[in-house]
Amino acid sequence: LEPSGFFAGHVSTFNTPDLTGDIVLPGSFAASIAQHKARGILPPLLWSHDSAAPIGRITTLKEDHVGLYAEAQLTLEVRAAKEAYALLQAGAISGLSFGYNIPDGGAAFRGDNRLLNRIDLHEVSLVSVPAHPDSRITAVKSAMACEHPRELEHLLRETLLLSSRKSKAAANALWPLLSDRDDLDDERDARKSAAPGELAALAREFDNLTKLFKGN
Repeated sequence: LEPSGFFAGHVSTFNTPDLTGDIVLPGSFAASIAQHKARGILPPLLWSHDSAAPIGRITTLKEDHVGLYAEAQLTLEVRAAKEAYALLQAGAISGLSFGYNIPDGGAAFRGDNRLLNRIDLHEVSLVSVPAHPDSRITAVKSAMACEHPRELEHLLRETLLLSSRKSKAAANALWPLLSDRDDLDDERDARKSAAPGELAALAREFDNLTKLFKGN
C-alpha cells in the first residue's frame, strides 16, 4: 500500500479450495478479462461488493501462475476510499474478493468441490473476510445465479457462515423458491443479463430469508 492509495494483490488463487469448497481453475478469467479490455474498461473497484460505493479503479488485471492478479488505485477524495485506506494502513483489513456470474458450462462438481472453469467477472472488492484466505492485498455470489441445489448450499455456507448441516437444510428448503418458475429458461436469461448491482441486491434479499436458519 502506497501513500497515493495504490495497492496490488491476488483477487483469486488457482487450484485451491476457498471456504465454500469452490476451486478456480487457471484460464477461468481469461475470456471475461478480454471482454472488459475490448470494451476499454476494467471492472470497478468497490467497497465490500456495494455497487453504490465505488472506491477507486482497477489499473491492471491479469492471470498469472498464482491466480487473478490486480493492481488498483484508491480515489482518496472519496470518503469510503479514504476510510478503506485508513483500515488498510492499520492492517485491519487486507482481503480481496470479486463479484461474478458463472455462464452455462462454467462449473462442474468433483466430490464436495465445485470446479470453476469460466467466470464472468463483474467487480473487484476490498473486504474484511475474503472467501479464499489467500485472496489478499476471493466471490460474492448471487443466489439467483445458482443452477443446482449444491451451488446454493455452497452459497449459504459462504455468505451466512452456516455449518454443512444447516446450509444443506436451508438449501433444500429454499431451492423451490428459485427453481419453481413458469419458464426457467427465461429466468436464467434474465439473471444473466441483470446488472451486477441487481444481482447483489437479489442476493441480499435472499440472504435475509436464510438468516431464519441461523441459530436453529
